[in-house]
Amino acid sequence: NGVGKTFLAADLAVHFAISHPKSWVICTAPTRRQVRSLLWREIRRRLDHRYGAPGPSEPRWNALLPNGSRLDTLATNQPERLQGYHAEHLLLIADEASGLDTELLDAAEGICVADNNRIVAIGNPTQRGTALDAASSRASFRSEHISALTHPNVLANRIIIPGATTHAAVTRALADWCRPTPDPVAESFPFEGTNYLPNDQFRVRFLGEWPASARAALFDAYAVAAAI
Repeated sequence: NGVGKTFLAADLAVHFAISHPKSWVICTAPTRRQVRSLLWREIRRRLDHRYGAPGPSEPRWNALLPNGSRLDTLATNQPERLQGYHAEHLLLIADEASGLDTELLDAAEGICVADNNRIVAIGNPTQRGTALDAASSRASFRSEHISALTHPNVLANRIIIPGATTHAAVTRALADWCRPTPDPVAESFPFEGTNYLPNDQFRVRFLGEWPASARAALFDAYAVAAAI
């Protein structure tokens, strides 16, 4: 959380649209707030910086660039709503993909059939059986793992990027969700000279890793490792 995933996705969206004339960029997420208030807000800032703010008659939730490229927003978990999108240069960004059904990813792959068609799925690995889980396990996707422990704010122990995760946030989470262990084990991770056993909350929110235990497990892997 707070490592700049949506910020980076906005950069990718605008870069793709500017680099490929007459391209199509589709931004989707499970809810309207996620795709419009978060991702589209960052995209609009970059477009305003380059082209100026849109006039009152221009659409609010999409944009047509001078080079003929188009950017659209779509909040949905219904695969059929992705039908009909085709372009030589097409980029589909699925924000908060951990909340999207796998069927939506299947529909996205159905429209991304040209050579320069790409899908970017971003989110926190909160649970299995989601679009993010499906994408991370497919050979056609390349996974990029981002840990909050490697963020500049955390490494430097000072605010370099305002609004992002901080060293203090990590320290609080360590106290709440992790347990120091004298010896490194498979489930542990090092931080500032100490090995910690994380629970699944910390694994997902700070390490960017999948939960070690199923939701219905009586004892989670964290508790078992701590007991051992």
